[in-house]
Amino acid sequence: MDDMHISLFSNEIYLSSYCIIFVLQLFCAGINGVIIIMFWKLPALRKNKNLHLVFYLAASDFLAAVLEIPYIIYMILKWNNYQLDFDPLVILISSTPLPLQRKVSAIITIGIAVSRNLAIFFPAKFRKLEQSYYSEITLVKGIVFGVFDVVLMFVTSPITRVPNCGTSGCFVSDQFRSYWGTSNMILGFIVVILSSSIFFKIKSVGKETPVIHTPLKQCSKFQQANRTTTGILISSLFFLTIPSLCVGILESMGYSIFRLVGPFYSASLMLSGISNGVIFIGCNGDARRMIASKSGHSMSHTNSLFLFHLPSPPTLIHLLLMPASPRFKCEVCKKFTTLFNYGVTLDSHRENVFLTRTAIDDLHLDEYILSDSINYIQTPPDFRPCFYDWALLDQTTSIEYMKKFEFVQQLSREELKIFIKNTYMSHIMFCNAMRSYNNRQEAAVYSGGVDVFSEEVKQVF
Repeated sequence: MDDMHISLFSNEIYLSSYCIIFVLQLFCAGINGVIIIMFWKLPALRKNKNLHLVFYLAASDFLAAVLEIPYIIYMILKWNNYQLDFDPLVILISSTPLPLQRKVSAIITIGIAVSRNLAIFFPAKFRKLEQSYYSEITLVKGIVFGVFDVVLMFVTSPITRVPNCGTSGCFVSDQFRSYWGTSNMILGFIVVILSSSIFFKIKSVGKETPVIHTPLKQCSKFQQANRTTTGILISSLFFLTIPSLCVGILESMGYSIFRLVGPFYSASLMLSGISNGVIFIGCNGDARRMIASKSGHSMSHTNSLFLFHLPSPPTLIHLLLMPASPRFKCEVCKKFTTLFNYGVTLDSHRENVFLTRTAIDDLHLDEYILSDSINYIQTPPDFRPCFYDWALLDQTTSIEYMKKFEFVQQLSREELKIFIKNTYMSHIMFCNAMRSYNNRQEAAVYSGGVDVFSEEVKQVF
């Protein structure tokens, strides 16, 4: 009688877990489907090579959520309050997305962590790395490992019925379950090690980075650029790595968590997919703007009227035509003094970034212009920048400097690109000339005596 009550209780837990996982699958498919649409509609996301792995992770989460729905629906429809008796072949076939996606997700997460470690500790090598090929090779490795697990599952697992067990973990062999748990634990340890190195480096850079007070309310560029990656790694730790370690430990002690709560790994994968999607949308400016443009379309006319009536700063013609009263002169002087001091503060910040940071992203000019932030790290003491490193810093710091002025922020995306492309080179040359003049140098050179002209330019002229 006691065994019957325990069985009924377990069956009720199974049904509850099936329903919860089904809801999680819908959420996971929905949010990652939105991300796929964003990559399809936003060229800036597609062109950003550093986001390819994030896209592959979102696409695999979407496919896993959709393809695993028949597995959960089958068990809901076949659920019985007194005894569970599922067809083992149907369970094994319908659950194949689980081992496949578990490995794909783990390999892509490791790929993201390796990429960030390269960017932080070896920025020069990271910029030479072709991100598209790296992302595709990582994806292929994940698929190969996932397919291997699926094949091994079918080869080693006998097709036998297992009454009163409501998850695919009961239908696979002990050998496969041991291999799968161990391999997932090893991958989990790799993620922990790589993630720890990133977190410690971010923390150390945050301590070393001086606080520069500017009128703009912005977070640290380093923190902004690494927020998406850090969030995804933390999500993987909480929803995949730690559960894998717990399952492995319990299985080694003879306890089966599958028999207790049902499709445990399915729930973990869905929670990880939902978390990754929320993190990406929350940390990506283009994604947020796309959502905001849809939700705030009805307010666009009101906003345009409001902006139309905003007072504009005085132009040179206004200054010539307005009466030269002492009060007017005083107000104009105050405005120009404020603007001048603001420009000096921005330039001080730009020069500090130029001399103490290293840009690690390899983006197109349009992507730099439209990005919310640019990824920098503290320049390592033993790193000797070459011409291309300084030229990239020239470009990124100049673009950031110009984008911080209020009138530039009122431009549309196309107007912003036209304005930056027509002015940033002049600003770069002016900054290099002033730096060389202040350092009493005979010619314009970067720190370390690096010429401001590349060898290719010298050969032409």
